[in-house]
Amino acid sequence: MTAKRLLVGAVGDDEDAIAAAARRWRDTGAEVVYLGAGVQAEAVAAAAIGEDVAAIVVDAMGAEPVRAALARAGAEDIEVRVSS
Repeated sequence: MTAKRLLVGAVGDDEDAIAAAARRWRDTGAEVVYLGAGVQAEAVAAAAIGEDVAAIVVDAMGAEPVRAALARAGAEDIEVRVSS
Protein backbone atom coordinates (compact mmCIF):
# COMPACT_ATOMS: atom_id res chain seq x y z
CA MET A 1 0.00 0.00 0.00
CA THR A 2 1.27 3.46 -0.89
CA ALA A 3 1.24 6.14 1.80
CA LYS A 4 -1.02 9.11 1.20
CA ARG A 5 0.97 12.12 -0.04
CA LEU A 6 0.00 15.36 1.74
CA LEU A 7 1.14 18.95 1.64
CA VAL A 8 1.11 20.71 5.01
CA GLY A 9 1.37 24.47 5.34
CA ALA A 10 -0.17 27.53 6.95
CA VAL A 11 -1.31 30.85 5.58
CA GLY A 12 -1.15 32.18 9.15
CA ASP A 13 2.00 32.46 11.21
CA ASP A 14 1.64 29.63 13.76
CA GLU A 15 4.73 27.62 12.84
CA ASP A 16 4.55 25.42 15.94
CA ALA A 17 0.97 24.28 15.30
CA ILE A 18 1.49 23.48 11.63
CA ALA A 19 4.78 21.68 12.37
CA ALA A 20 2.97 19.57 14.98
CA ALA A 21 0.26 18.74 12.41
CA ALA A 22 2.93 17.69 9.92
CA ARG A 23 4.53 15.39 12.51
CA ARG A 24 1.15 13.82 13.36
CA TRP A 25 0.46 13.05 9.70
CA ARG A 26 3.98 11.71 9.17
CA ASP A 27 3.63 9.51 12.25
CA THR A 28 0.49 7.93 10.74
CA GLY A 29 2.51 6.91 7.70
CA ALA A 30 1.62 9.75 5.34
CA GLU A 31 4.26 11.17 3.03
CA VAL A 32 4.38 14.86 4.03
CA VAL A 33 5.55 17.78 1.92
CA TYR A 34 6.07 20.54 4.50
CA LEU A 35 5.83 24.22 3.55
CA GLY A 36 5.79 25.84 6.97
CA ALA A 37 3.84 28.92 8.05
CA GLY A 38 3.23 32.30 6.46
CA VAL A 39 2.75 30.92 2.95
CA GLN A 40 0.48 32.64 0.41
CA ALA A 41 -2.58 30.61 -0.62
CA GLU A 42 -1.50 30.70 -4.27
CA ALA A 43 1.90 29.28 -3.31
CA VAL A 44 0.25 26.48 -1.33
CA ALA A 45 -1.95 25.60 -4.31
CA ALA A 46 0.95 25.74 -6.78
CA ALA A 47 3.12 23.53 -4.56
CA ALA A 48 0.29 21.03 -4.12
CA ILE A 49 -0.17 20.79 -7.87
CA GLY A 50 3.57 20.54 -8.51
CA GLU A 51 4.07 17.90 -5.83
CA ASP A 52 1.05 15.89 -7.02
CA VAL A 53 -0.43 15.52 -3.54
CA ALA A 54 -3.77 13.93 -2.68
CA ALA A 55 -4.63 16.54 -0.05
CA ILE A 56 -3.54 19.76 1.59
CA VAL A 57 -3.61 20.32 5.35
CA VAL A 58 -3.75 24.02 6.27
CA ASP A 59 -4.66 26.24 9.18
CA ALA A 60 -8.28 27.40 9.50
CA MET A 61 -7.36 30.85 8.17
CA GLY A 62 -5.99 29.33 4.98
CA ALA A 63 -8.68 26.81 4.06
CA GLU A 64 -10.97 29.01 1.97
CA PRO A 65 -8.19 31.03 0.27
CA VAL A 66 -6.42 27.78 -0.66
CA ARG A 67 -9.65 26.26 -2.01
CA ALA A 68 -10.17 29.41 -4.10
CA ALA A 69 -6.58 29.27 -5.40
CA LEU A 70 -7.03 25.61 -6.33
CA ALA A 71 -10.26 26.45 -8.16
CA ARG A 72 -8.52 29.21 -10.13
CA ALA A 73 -5.84 26.69 -11.09
CA GLY A 74 -8.40 24.06 -12.10
CA ALA A 75 -7.31 21.70 -9.33
CA GLU A 76 -10.51 21.33 -7.30
CA ASP A 77 -9.83 17.59 -7.06
CA ILE A 78 -7.17 18.21 -4.39
CA GLU A 79 -8.79 17.85 -0.97
CA VAL A 80 -8.28 20.66 1.57
CA ARG A 81 -8.33 19.73 5.26
CA VAL A 82 -8.11 22.05 8.26
CA SER A 83 -5.31 21.24 10.68
CA SER A 84 -6.50 20.25 14.13
